[in-house]
Amino acid sequence: MLVNERGYILFEALLSVTILSVGIVALLTASQESLRSVQLREHMYGPAQQVAEKILARYEIAALTGEALTALPESGQIDGFNYQAMRSEWLSDPALEQISVTVTWENRGKSGSLTLTTLLPDQPMIDDEKSTD
Repeated sequence: MLVNERGYILFEALLSVTILSVGIVALLTASQESLRSVQLREHMYGPAQQVAEKILARYEIAALTGEALTALPESGQIDGFNYQAMRSEWLSDPALEQISVTVTWENRGKSGSLTLTTLLPDQPMIDDEKSTD
């Protein structure tokens, strides 16, 4: 092996280590951003789910006690989350209706949403009762 070849091999080894280091740093940065995004989503997702469950529970309790449900669609804001509750017929069984609650939020310029759905026995709505009087 010539003296010039040893210097060339050392240069190749340094270049390889540099390229490998840049790749590792890029992977670590991407994984850190991904982890931060997941943590932010979990931070907002849990409270949003609680808001949706609270609204659905109100309709479920009304259905179980035989009370008339408030008219749907309903929308509003709870704890900094916007929500919209919708009612639709359940096509598989006309005796049931589907209640869906969509909760939306915005945090640090990014928006998110969560939808929970339940089936309830077909109940009269408050507006329905007023119109029949």
